[in-house]
Amino acid sequence: NTGEFVHNLHIAGPDDEYETADDIASEPSFQRAGETGELVARIDEPGVYTFRCDFHRTEMMGTITVR
Repeated sequence: NTGEFVHNLHIAGPDDEYETADDIASEPSFQRAGETGELVARIDEPGVYTFRCDFHRTEMMGTITVR
């Protein structure tokens, strides 16, 4: 996190819902300015997965396409 605010990376699972058992989230669960985090995961099911920063839900979001 090279910015000034807290961030994380949260990917919704195949159900396309956040806060469910199939979610993938960065560890630790948030990174303060100057800190680093990591998200290591394997997505085997093709599809479009939504992601967001839980602290900036409307400004920092997008999709990941798995083919």
